[in-house]
Amino acid sequence: MLSAHKAKDIPPVNAHHTDAADSLLKAAKATHVAVRDGNWSDPDTWQGGRVPDAGSLIHIPSDVSITYDVKTSPAFGTLRLDGTLSWTHAHDTEMLIETVVTSAGSLLEIGTADDPLPAHITADVVFRDTPLNMKADPALLSHGLVAHGKVSIEGAEKESFLTLEDAARAGDTKITAEGDLGNWTVGDTILIVGTEYVGEDRNGVLQTQDEERTIVAIDGDTITFDRPLDHDHTTPSGMKVDTYVGNLSRNVTFSSENPEGTRGHFMMHNGESDGAGDPANSVRYAAFDEMGRTDKSQDISASNPEGRYPLHLHMTGEGVGVSTSVLEGNAVTGGPGWGIVQHSSRALINDNIVFDITGGGIVSETGNETGAWMRNLVSSVTGYDEPNKNGDGNQGAAYENQSRVIVQQDNIAANSKLGWNFSGQEDFAEDQNRNGAPRDGAHRKMFEREQVKFDPSPFDVALDHEEPPIVDFTGNTVIGSEEAFRVYHRQFSDDTDTMSVIRDFTVWGGQNGVNLKNYSSNYEFIDSTIQGSGEGFRVERKTSAVVFNDVEFRDFGTGWHSYGVNHESFLVDVDFVNVRNEFKIEDLMVNIKSGAQKQKLVDYYREKYGIDYNNPKPGVIDSSKLKKVDKVTFVADRDADLKVGAGDSRLEIKGKIYDSLGERTFNEYVVAKTPAGNTGSKEFDGIDLRFGSKAAGLQIDYTFDEFLAVHGTFQKADGTWVSPVVNWITDRLTAEQHPVIIEIELVGLDRQKLQEYRLDSYPNPGIDNKGFDYGFGDLGADKPGHDKGDHDDGGHNSGGHDGGKDEGEGQMPDPKPQPVPEPEPKPEPKPEPKPQPEPIPEPEPEPAPTPGKTPMPMPDGDVVRGNGTLRGSDNGDLLEGGSRKDVLYGNDGDDTLIGNAGANKLYGGEGADRFVFNDASLDGIRDDVKDFDVSEGDMLVFQGIVPGAHGDLNDWLRIEKSGTLGILQYDETGTGKSFEDIAVIRDGRGLTIESLIGSDSIDIL
Repeated sequence: MLSAHKAKDIPPVNAHHTDAADSLLKAAKATHVAVRDGNWSDPDTWQGGRVPDAGSLIHIPSDVSITYDVKTSPAFGTLRLDGTLSWTHAHDTEMLIETVVTSAGSLLEIGTADDPLPAHITADVVFRDTPLNMKADPALLSHGLVAHGKVSIEGAEKESFLTLEDAARAGDTKITAEGDLGNWTVGDTILIVGTEYVGEDRNGVLQTQDEERTIVAIDGDTITFDRPLDHDHTTPSGMKVDTYVGNLSRNVTFSSENPEGTRGHFMMHNGESDGAGDPANSVRYAAFDEMGRTDKSQDISASNPEGRYPLHLHMTGEGVGVSTSVLEGNAVTGGPGWGIVQHSSRALINDNIVFDITGGGIVSETGNETGAWMRNLVSSVTGYDEPNKNGDGNQGAAYENQSRVIVQQDNIAANSKLGWNFSGQEDFAEDQNRNGAPRDGAHRKMFEREQVKFDPSPFDVALDHEEPPIVDFTGNTVIGSEEAFRVYHRQFSDDTDTMSVIRDFTVWGGQNGVNLKNYSSNYEFIDSTIQGSGEGFRVERKTSAVVFNDVEFRDFGTGWHSYGVNHESFLVDVDFVNVRNEFKIEDLMVNIKSGAQKQKLVDYYREKYGIDYNNPKPGVIDSSKLKKVDKVTFVADRDADLKVGAGDSRLEIKGKIYDSLGERTFNEYVVAKTPAGNTGSKEFDGIDLRFGSKAAGLQIDYTFDEFLAVHGTFQKADGTWVSPVVNWITDRLTAEQHPVIIEIELVGLDRQKLQEYRLDSYPNPGIDNKGFDYGFGDLGADKPGHDKGDHDDGGHNSGGHDGGKDEGEGQMPDPKPQPVPEPEPKPEPKPEPKPQPEPIPEPEPEPAPTPGKTPMPMPDGDVVRGNGTLRGSDNGDLLEGGSRKDVLYGNDGDDTLIGNAGANKLYGGEGADRFVFNDASLDGIRDDVKDFDVSEGDMLVFQGIVPGAHGDLNDWLRIEKSGTLGILQYDETGTGKSFEDIAVIRDGRGLTIESLIGSDSIDIL
């Protein structure tokens, strides 16, 4: 644990960190030096008995541990920490200082996971408003915290945001919240989240209806604040969605003395860990108020450098086996640049609130970042009038992504110019003097294949930041924003059939929905509701293959606005509700004068692709007329060349894919010509690869040995040697990712080479690659599961010469993706620095049966009870939450989940799971059932609140449709007239009480 960490000798690999510390304060320049362990205020702690005073330059050497206990701080200069500095828990403290710089091996600690700063104690660190000195500090690193050693900050646990029980209206001075108000106190600053898109001012800055207030009283679940609201905070007609209140106060606070002057920043560099379970850095339940000085509305320059942000992980480590940092439960308020920044680092960024930022709320900076962003609320990221002045990350995105592999679930983006932005930036030396498209090749490598769950390009030499599909993007919400979801550039993976799956996405109160700009092919939106006043979906000319599946578009002026041919684009069970113009298809030949040229284009697209170039609308499909296939298959064309070996270095992989939606051409990319009819736009299908050579204008240069090292060799029963390449192909009806094996026959190779790359077994990852390990449970040495012998990793994907054979794919998955930590069928534990509840070794005695009712079955596995995050084993477990907002993960097996009181999230995982509702569930707060699936044998169980006979259940229970959701309601009177919500069932809009009775999916206890 962090509390056991002691300052260590600086390892040689971090010598450059020592140089950075020296640049801000050389030890020899210190005016005050700690000479022994002790309290800061104790004269005996300091050389000569001189306690640091105003202007002091302070040094704590590597063998010294100091407790900071100053109640009212003088204005310190710079502190250099080579040892350990921790904060007292006995009383409030204040530190007013210009700069804190820590060296590698040091520890700065304001509370630990085992011993957080008590809620009634405050620790305030204020960075002084004094001039920056470019001569002494040309990089302008000073005026803030620059930590090369470990950082542990643990304030009192506090919910970052809660759901409002009812809509708040203009003039209100009280609201009622659902959830844990335990550490919300009088004097806290709260944010009542705006719910209506307002528009921009004359400078291009988004205006919002977010409202800050101060709590003056709390009575139960009712919050009274200091002045009336100016705006209504209501929801669109016909939608049942939540509104929110956030809390911006914490008992540990970092702030700038004068936000209009020299602002402080907070930068962490440490990537070292003390082992498994120990994060490299842990910052939990702290506030960062008016921090950060990089100004994204101004040119980046020597006087306005990048990287000076409110909460910033700076290059703490990327790749396989690096340690994880944890940023959880923090409040970041006010900043001219970015809010929380993850730069070339691995991190878990969960349960934070970010408010009032200019450029980007939570940002992955380079593209090689990994980890998870979960249950965050970001609001008022407002942008400005030059959206591309400093590249992407300046357009006002709540969640700004260069990386596509960070797990993102249950986040809220509100009142921002963009909800989510995935926009790849090109910055490779090989392209500096090149005109036109950038080069592909090994120089673009950002990920090892074992780091990605689904390798989209197994025949490419390297994976960059633009290629991987977005994975495990589930349960996210956008409120009151200008545009909900934007993608631009997936430059080098347009030759793939691995789709990015966006699931359970809810958009409301804003202007525009989804915008797929050029080079943004292969997206599927499923089980989602998208509402707004402008355009529901916009797709540009150079984008191909888009599927909307079980999606509801509401209230837009235009539903689907297309500038291209909509190749391989479909609407499956899509509803347009109150949409004035469902389709707007732009004229693809608007600038062509010649009738003959127009006819030539029309004939070309019709004969080659079956596309009506005059009116290329997407296909509209009713899924009831389709038959779901068990596995996606690939059939090679007769002229395909799937052999390679001695004297033959070329592969030509062509064929057809068959999924539940039908037939598609393998790796086909088709886009429209320019409006003038130019033929410059590329079209292709399949894969044409020559090993050891460079494609024209590119730098692919994939050697045969490199290929074999990635995919291995395997001898089949008939003696044939093959390289079995796993190609991940999305079933467009179910949105499952299927591993389809393309066997590349190896001809004329000597036995030594075949044996060198021989696999121990045939690749067998299974549908959705459920065995993939994100490694979240091992913070200190995260090593995602990868076993070359098994080929059971996210890498190595490609089609299926064997007819799409899915070796040993196991059980059919839940229709939702199952990421770790939410909601992977085999999730690693969520990074809770606090200990998880231990399983009770002996099960509870079996209750006596109630006449006419079924007794509660006892588990085969563990019984786990408690508050917070509870996780079962792979057996049939019983998980029971407490009286607060709990998260229950059943994992594999037939599990029983009892949320009890509070706004609980319930994940059954694989198996026939039982979701139990009882008296405690009737607290007026809805549970969130994430993965209820009748086909797996899941059941809704009602314990002690419904009579045993099924005949009159409709007087007690009903399920109302709300978009893609099913709202489970209960009438305590049993009259069928007074229903109240008790749970949300994801993807449950087709459920009824009658259908559940008919499938034996309801049980009464």
